[in-house]
Amino acid sequence: MGSILVRCVRFDELVAFWQAALGYVPRDPPEDGWVVLADPTGAGPNISLDRVEQERLPPLGELSRVHLDLYTSDQQGEVERLLALGATGFIAVGVALTFSAVIDPELPAAHWPWLPLLFIVSVLLVIVLGFIDNPRNTGIGVLIMAAGVPVYYAWRARAGRAAR
Repeated sequence: MGSILVRCVRFDELVAFWQAALGYVPRDPPEDGWVVLADPTGAGPNISLDRVEQERLPPLGELSRVHLDLYTSDQQGEVERLLALGATGFIAVGVALTFSAVIDPELPAAHWPWLPLLFIVSVLLVIVLGFIDNPRNTGIGVLIMAAGVPVYYAWRARAGRAAR
């Protein structure tokens, strides 16, 4: 992959944000609202930022936005770092899965708190319907999933101690 292209209105802010977030440097100086940010080690893909006029952007519901998955061994620290750089975000925690969604600073947090709330309500609805349909098996399944929560946190604490 040569580059991941992000079209943006607030070009200068996004250039500064992604440089700080990823440690990337401009391949060439920004010119006319265009820059290619490159990984100085050459290992990661380029991130290209292209300034567009606000009138050219479709409404957020119709806009296909690019997102980047950032992997880290310190999820909380990385979320805090990106939020300090100007990202907005929310954290969603599932029984067997923990993930953080950090939104690039140009996007409004209009989905907050509705998207996480919708997720939680959907999960609760599935559990309630399961109890109505088959209470014994649903109860066993909920207990098994709930048992995974302390196991996950114990594993996470152990991995954190091992990393030090």
